Amino acid sequence: MPKRLRQHINPLKSTCIVPRAPLDLPDGIPVEVELGCGDAQFLIQRAQRENAQGSTAQRSAPTLYLGLDIRDEFLAEGKKTIAALGLTNVRLETCNLLVDSPHLF
Repeated sequence: MPKRLRQHINPLKSTCIVPRAPLDLPDGIPVEVELGCGDAQFLIQRAQRENAQGSTAQRSAPTLYLGLDIRDEFLAEGKKTIAALGLTNVRLETCNLLVDSPHLF
C-alpha cells in the first residue's frame, strides 16, 4: 500500500516555525514564483515549454521557475520529475510562508 500524503499540514508545528535562510538566487535572471506549488507540475510544464521554444530575442536570459511549499513530501515527487527530465530552470524549496515571507528573497 502506498504511503498516504497529507493534503494539509499545521504551519504552526514546531518543525515548521524555524525561519530558513534567504534563498540564493542568480542575479540578472527573471524568476517566476509559485506559492504552494505542491508537486510542481504546473512549473515543470512551463519550464519544459520554455526549453522547447528556446530563448527569444526579447528575453535573453531564461526564466527560473521557483516553487515553494511547506510539504516536503510533495516537493520530493516534483524533484524526482525534474531530475528525470533533466530540467535546470526549475527549483523547488521547502518553506513556511507564514514565517519565511519577510526574508526569503
